[in-house]
Amino acid sequence: MLLLFDIDLTLLTSGGAGEAALHLAGREVIGPSYSHEGLQVAGRLDRLIFADMLALNGVATDEATQERVRERYTHHLGEQLTLTDRKAALPGVHDVLASLRGRTDVVVGVLTGNYERSGRMKLDAVGIDASQFVVQAWCDFAPRVQPKRADLVDVAMRQCEQRTARRLRGKDVVVIGDTHHDVDCAKAHGCFSVGVATGRTSAAELAAAGADCVLESMADVGATLRAFGVA
Repeated sequence: MLLLFDIDLTLLTSGGAGEAALHLAGREVIGPSYSHEGLQVAGRLDRLIFADMLALNGVATDEATQERVRERYTHHLGEQLTLTDRKAALPGVHDVLASLRGRTDVVVGVLTGNYERSGRMKLDAVGIDASQFVVQAWCDFAPRVQPKRADLVDVAMRQCEQRTARRLRGKDVVVIGDTHHDVDCAKAHGCFSVGVATGRTSAAELAAAGADCVLESMADVGATLRAFGVA
């Protein structure tokens, strides 16, 4: 079984560091008039977020400008993660990951809209060792043209197949996340989806989006593993 975890508000909260870093990067690249009011962030790929923030401010979304935003965002994220005392792994996360460590019947991975560098920074900041994720599907691996979160499921499944030398089917994969984007990308590949209502999307909304199972949190380790189908 391949378990694919989202990062933000599924495994951890960065305590506002991400939003602060985005604001600082926007002001640095675009200027004092920068605003990201109305920008949709939750569950989306950073590449699309950065493109939209530029477009909202009337700035060309060319590759060079996007890379500038990415570089300044990553720089400020490191600073903001150091400054905030509100960053934390979410309830039960450390225990759930510990219970999966060393199991031969489960492959643990991340599937996230974060670029690899910034995603690793967030994990490190809350004491989650990124090396335990054998499969890693970061925003970096999505196509540059019209990228979609669902593209990362293909990336993750290919990585897992290369490591295990076993062909995967959708039903062999569980996608775990806090938004309808996580549910949607699972459904696109026939994967099982577990919605975790630790973000801005309620349990009822995750169920309405079609999640196969919904958890309020991962605080109950036994219930969480049962939801994943690996108890």
